[in-house]
Amino acid sequence: KHFRIKTKAAVAGVRGTQFFVSAGPKKSPNDTWVCVKKGEVEVSHISGGKTRRVTAGQGVSAFSKTKKVSQPKALAWTKKINWNMSTSKGSLPNNISIDDAYSDLLDVDDD
Repeated sequence: KHFRIKTKAAVAGVRGTQFFVSAGPKKSPNDTWVCVKKGEVEVSHISGGKTRRVTAGQGVSAFSKTKKVSQPKALAWTKKINWNMSTSKGSLPNNISIDDAYSDLLDVDDD
């Protein structure tokens, strides 16, 4: 079986069990961020181009302006994600702000 997520900037083919997808903030709502805790996800820009394989501990961004998916790499802000998927293990809310993702932009390689 195949599972895909499609946003305004990216298509992600999921091969993992734990991953996170977020749209950009109000100023960049067509941007997409994908990170993986367990397994892997293939991400390509909605307009085509290079597909990136994102594995455990890595993340990528797909920007509507550049029409590219960044190189997979560890992203500091993803350490704040609440990966808990079971209410029996505690609270489910995620209290991170996707704005934190944009602080990593100086390190993004869009090749």
